[in-house]
Amino acid sequence: MKDLIRKILKEEKNLLPTSAETLVRSLPTELKDILFSQWDAKQNQKWHPEGNTLKHILVVIKRAYHHYPDDPNMIMAALFHDLGKMDTYAINPKTSLPTAYGHEKESVEYVEKFRDWIESFEGTDVDEIKYLVKNHMKIKPSTWNQMRDKKKEPIEGNPAFDKLVGFTDKLDGGGTNLAEQIRKILKEDLKYWGVDGKKMGPKLDEDSKNENYMFFQNLKEIKENIESILSLDENEVDNTLSDGHGWALEHMATAKDDIEEVASFLKHRK
Repeated sequence: MKDLIRKILKEEKNLLPTSAETLVRSLPTELKDILFSQWDAKQNQKWHPEGNTLKHILVVIKRAYHHYPDDPNMIMAALFHDLGKMDTYAINPKTSLPTAYGHEKESVEYVEKFRDWIESFEGTDVDEIKYLVKNHMKIKPSTWNQMRDKKKEPIEGNPAFDKLVGFTDKLDGGGTNLAEQIRKILKEDLKYWGVDGKKMGPKLDEDSKNENYMFFQNLKEIKENIESILSLDENEVDNTLSDGHGWALEHMATAKDDIEEVASFLKHRK
């Protein structure tokens, strides 16, 4: 019976809501709760002046409707791309700044979880949405420009690669340029979170962030992780690696090669 109902739902496609406001209001209860929980996923205001992930997602959804009004996959990618941030949210103990490393993996899992709801809308392609969500961090210039061609090939080879580039160029940046209808959503729908909807964060120029900021942020994180590993007991680490965890050796070797390549380029650049 469930399969029959699912088949009927897939055959009777709905049109995607025509605005960011109506999309958010029409979300399934569970998905809406996940979205609004992102209020607590704070962001580094140097790069995301919106202040938290919820406001950032709403901005990106609004941009998607503006730039890609007839592309439900871009709109869905805008909705889902950062939903994994609350699950991966942490505070860096040294910088006291928020982080959400690996959030795109969790976000992809949410796409799969709500597959039936996504596929109820005409024109949606869950595989394409997953591709956009999974790679939206890799395509950022600070990461993409340092990536080896071999790693770029499977990403570039996807038919939706141009959309992925557009996602970064037109949608996924910082900024608080919220339309009045989005402000209304925050004021009304955030009441049950006990949040003061009037506190919308600073109004900063969307182009104020350094294009390659993630390069330096990643370097700091790599340095901290290396220091953390080196602080462990070497014999215990050796025993752990020998106990069926050879994958860690492969990851470390790959990371070493990548870092050496970048370091050599920067030291010998003309």
